[in-house]
Amino acid sequence: MKITLSVYEFTRALGSVLHAVSDDLTRGTLWCVLLRVIGEGRNFVTVGTNGHWLAAYTGCVCENDGCRAGTESLIPLESAKAMLRLLKTFKPDLQCVDIDFETRTLSVPGSTLSWVSPTEDGAPAPFPPYLQIVPAYTRETAPERGLPAIGFAVEYFAGIAAACKAAAYKNDSAQSRGLVMRIGNDPLDPATFTCGALLIVLMPMRLEDDAEAECKAHKAHRTALKGAKTRAEKVFALAEKRQEAARTAAEVSNTNARH
Repeated sequence: MKITLSVYEFTRALGSVLHAVSDDLTRGTLWCVLLRVIGEGRNFVTVGTNGHWLAAYTGCVCENDGCRAGTESLIPLESAKAMLRLLKTFKPDLQCVDIDFETRTLSVPGSTLSWVSPTEDGAPAPFPPYLQIVPAYTRETAPERGLPAIGFAVEYFAGIAAACKAAAYKNDSAQSRGLVMRIGNDPLDPATFTCGALLIVLMPMRLEDDAEAECKAHKAHRTALKGAKTRAEKVFALAEKRQEAARTAAEVSNTNARH
């Protein structure tokens, strides 16, 4: 049972959730990244959480070899970091990665990495039921419930975190360093963040309905990846033929030299 993903997609899928994974080995399976096949086998999701916040990335499967929706594996944090380092050495748009759930291996041209998933009483240890804590007012359901969808520029949040850290005293309690966010009912209202004595006002940005465009982009990306994989297989096959020809020529040369 394995799936084929683009290096570009899986690099983003791992890198975006690693920040949320716990590094405390005593906290159940929170020190692992969940990799699960979803959407009738056409999609996958990576999930990381430390119990305080959660990150989940949903991507497209390029090829599926026997993996049903719900097929999953837990990848330890250090193994996920090793995968990310390996994937970053490849050209993201021209390479594919194979994930084998039975052997727990990740394979790219010339390299294979394996991982050991945690067990509990001889069976695979369960990941927390993360879907139970995902609010119902996500982007998919908010319009149906009449809830406003508000957009903010991602690059500002790093600055907000740095500002809160700078405003907090070293002896502040965890409660006094908490970040409080307030938003209005109008999607064009600014959001306010307070952290102790610090006040931050963040202006929203207009949201566009890009779900259809994103789907088309994924389809085009999958088509391009299949073509790239075919080209790569041809290149590897040609290289093997050249190596075989070189070995044959060397054997002939050695035979002639002995005679």
